[in-house]
Amino acid sequence: NHVDYQRNGDDVLFQVILAESDYSEATQDAVGEISDRLTEAGYRYYMSGQSYLTYYFNDMIKKQLPRILIIVIPIVFLILTIMTTSFIEPLLFAIVTGVAIVLGMGTNLFFPHVSYLTYSVSPVLQLALCMDYSIIMLSRYRHYRKQELSRDEAITKAWKTSLVPVLASSLTTVAGFVAVMFMKYRIGMDVGLVLTKAIIFSLITVIFMLPA
Repeated sequence: NHVDYQRNGDDVLFQVILAESDYSEATQDAVGEISDRLTEAGYRYYMSGQSYLTYYFNDMIKKQLPRILIIVIPIVFLILTIMTTSFIEPLLFAIVTGVAIVLGMGTNLFFPHVSYLTYSVSPVLQLALCMDYSIIMLSRYRHYRKQELSRDEAITKAWKTSLVPVLASSLTTVAGFVAVMFMKYRIGMDVGLVLTKAIIFSLITVIFMLPA
């Protein structure tokens, strides 16, 4: 790392050159430490550069994403409660979606870095996909229940008949994100891998957990 500075009266301009990339964990930790120390010392300061912008947006997403989900999730489940015939159905959707999001975001630990853009998009995408797949399976289940089949028979037939459209829907989405991996920019691989994994977990939880 290297630091240059210029002074103009009480104002000082520092230029900090960091050894690693703007997106590395070490760089983000260094930027956070500089910001914290300046704040604790009571200095008025302004930071710029790609390293700081990455740190700033990462920090903002981590703070704002829970607030966004707090607003979006009740709205989604209010709509489901109005549109479904049972109060337990939105609860089942919530459990399945929650498990898919936990698996999707939890396994991000296996990656050295996940961009703030991918981090913010992943749970929202999983929420939408889980709802989509779950509604398909639930509508098939209702259809077979109306034919006076038992619960076991209805869910078995619903599982078999909804498997193909759900798989087709998920695979086309996966294909799109696999294509994104071949972007020239590094973020393409990040977005493609993480969101493909998110889709797969959404598919697995709906296919195997929802019927159970």
